Amino acid sequence: MLAGVVRGLVSAGRRTAVVARSEARIRSLAAGTDEPAKVLAVPADYTRPETLDTALSHVLTMSERFTAAVLWVHGSHRPVVHGLLADRLLPGALLVDVLGSAALAPSGSVLRRPPSAVRGAVYRAVVLGFTDSVYGTRWLTHEEISDGVLAALEEGPEAPLTRVIGRVQPWADRP
Repeated sequence: MLAGVVRGLVSAGRRTAVVARSEARIRSLAAGTDEPAKVLAVPADYTRPETLDTALSHVLTMSERFTAAVLWVHGSHRPVVHGLLADRLLPGALLVDVLGSAALAPSGSVLRRPPSAVRGAVYRAVVLGFTDSVYGTRWLTHEEISDGVLAALEEGPEAPLTRVIGRVQPWADRP
């Protein structure tokens, strides 16, 4: 779903590390960019932190750090992944968490502050909502998601903590 983000970053001249369980899938994604060599494959499963830690260590040298990170990590794994990234982000790096609409559910599960594990990073949350269609509402397309995440990456330091792509209210309108 974030392939458009990778293509956008590579088109902007940025070296981009892509974490996925399948190295073949990452290579296929790289082949669809303007400069496949700018895509760094990080074959790992974030639900197994030791594999992610090892894979990140193979991609980055001791002196290299990320200037930005986009994470789509589900549930209880998010704090662990943030912890693994904390020492791999440059001070002031941008960390963008992509979250489902449930992050803003009326049940009170509202984002109030960034996770403590991202010390020194600028934190942003991108919440995926839904949009209107001819037949009611629908979930966002991959392109809409990627465009929203890329926009969050381009926002300046005064941007709000949370960016909603589409809408999340009224909650009863969810598809």
